[in-house]
Amino acid sequence: MVCCWKGFAVWDAGSGTIDCHYEAEIVLKPEKAAAEDKKLQQMLGRNSFLTKEEIAEYFKKNLCCFLDDEFEEYCTAEDYYPPVVEDFEIDYRVRDWCKKTGFKMLSCEGTGDDNGFEPKYRRRW
Repeated sequence: MVCCWKGFAVWDAGSGTIDCHYEAEIVLKPEKAAAEDKKLQQMLGRNSFLTKEEIAEYFKKNLCCFLDDEFEEYCTAEDYYPPVVEDFEIDYRVRDWCKKTGFKMLSCEGTGDDNGFEPKYRRRW
């Protein structure tokens, strides 16, 4: 299963902001434990004829939401020091998600960038 994720967060220092962006392509393989996911079991209880595409989409959305939360927390953790977006360590976070959901990460590649500091208030002389 291939999952493409685009993360976005804003670091706000009060007098200016930095828009943080991250893009990644993640290749995952489901393990037996993935079938034990409670939400998936509920979905199958309502409709036992879910396609593999629908199941894959459920897990992709789950991973993207997890990464969105992690990226937001990473970028806004420090009030006085802007995040180094390139150091997000997405592979570590994807491995953490895999342990919780029963997947194995086959590959994970991503890049991050920011637009630089944008002052909120500009003085006009």
